[in-house]
Amino acid sequence: MTQLFIDEYEVLLLDMGNTFMFGCDRFADSESVVATYARLGGTAMSDEELAPAIVHLERQARKVGNDSAYFDNFPALIDILRRTPAGTEADEKELARLVQVFALHERGTIESQYADALHELHRTHPLGLVSNILSPSGPFRESLRQAGVEDLFKVIVFSSDIGCIKPSVKPFEQALSAFDSPRDRVLYIGDTYKRDVVGAKSAGLDCVWISRGREEPQGFEHKCDLIVTDLRELLDCSAREADRIKDE
Repeated sequence: MTQLFIDEYEVLLLDMGNTFMFGCDRFADSESVVATYARLGGTAMSDEELAPAIVHLERQARKVGNDSAYFDNFPALIDILRRTPAGTEADEKELARLVQVFALHERGTIESQYADALHELHRTHPLGLVSNILSPSGPFRESLRQAGVEDLFKVIVFSSDIGCIKPSVKPFEQALSAFDSPRDRVLYIGDTYKRDVVGAKSAGLDCVWISRGREEPQGFEHKCDLIVTDLRELLDCSAREADRIKDE
């Protein structure tokens, strides 16, 4: 029987966005953003004010998230919002509504083929989830439940729940605490080189990078252990094939 690459490991930890959830970060879709705001009962901001405000909030949150000073101390989205022009004029109810609009547009969709892949991975390995999200985790957990995959994860670590963001090692450490396996038997799988590969390797984990057809970036201290174009490839990637890819 052919040994798969993942068979070398006891535990699989996964990223979420663009790993098995797609269509995330739909902030530039102004018509949809306006519709979501209206559905949530928003009336204080005009269409012309709302869409740019959400885009600006996303840019500010990304700016903070890219500052290494905040990797271990990442602020809540509502606190970032309070420092934007739209946030300074909003009451607490409106602030919460804007954060909810943001969350519903940061969240993507888990298609059935990726839900099936997670079920297949879970058949042979305990799973954990370690994912960066900017907004509160409630809508994302709802998506996991709706896709029938939430219960596949022994531990779920969202950056917004713990106030730190990959490549900080803290999210990885929290996930590892849920398992008894040694680090060298835990594999992390994600699509972002700086966040996922560097973070996982800094935490002492082997890592698969999901390239989605991109060239492997250069200039990082850490390198991934395997490159695949899609999560589903891990269900067929043999240990021998993985060694060949690594040697190329």
